[in-house]
Parts: sequence; C-alpha cells; structure tokens
Amino acid sequence: MPMDVVYKNQSALKIRVVCSKVIDGVLTPLDITGALETKIKYKKPSGATGSWTATIENAAQGIIYYDVTSTEIIDEAGMWKVWPFIKFSDARVAPGTPEEVMVLIEGETI
Repeated sequence: MPMDVVYKNQSALKIRVVCSKVIDGVLTPLDITGALETKIKYKKPSGATGSWTATIENAAQGIIYYDVTSTEIIDEAGMWKVWPFIKFSDARVAPGTPEEVMVLIEGETI
C-alpha cells in the first residue's frame, strides 16, 4: 500500500480510514452499522496523541472520515499514524490497524 502524503497546515483534506477484520486470513471490511462512537485516533511525530470525531461514509464497508477544515489540525511535519476506533452500543470497541501518513512542508517531496 503506498504511503499517503499531505502537507503541514493543509486544510482542504478529508482523512478517510477503513475499519476491517481478518476472516480466514483475509482482511475484510467491518460492518459498523449501529456504531455509538466513531473516531479517528492519531499519533503525531512528536508523540502527542489525540482523536477526531469521525463521520460514517459507508457503514457496511466500515468507512469513516474526518474533514480537516483548519490549518491548525495538521500542525506537525513528519510521520503521523492514524487509525479507526469504533464503539458499539453494547460497549464493545474495535480499534483498527494504524496507517502511516507523511506530512511534509509545502514544496518538499519524499
């Protein structure tokens, strides 16, 4: 899977992640219909952690997203990790596998 690249202080951005599970060795979308809480958690290059409240794009396919609308959200250059976190109404939780996102300074390349 290619690494995603975004830019520090980018504010026209949708961070999309897929919630999945492994069935018989195959990564399969997790149906999140009825989820009580949907978040995208993150770890910045500095080690700081947090989360954004996510919107469900496709519950059956486990796709959630966060719309970045401020230059203050993606505020550090370097390697970020992002992953889904779902809480169901019966208190079960489903954290997802982290994905790496490279955040560059405008004008830089990998």
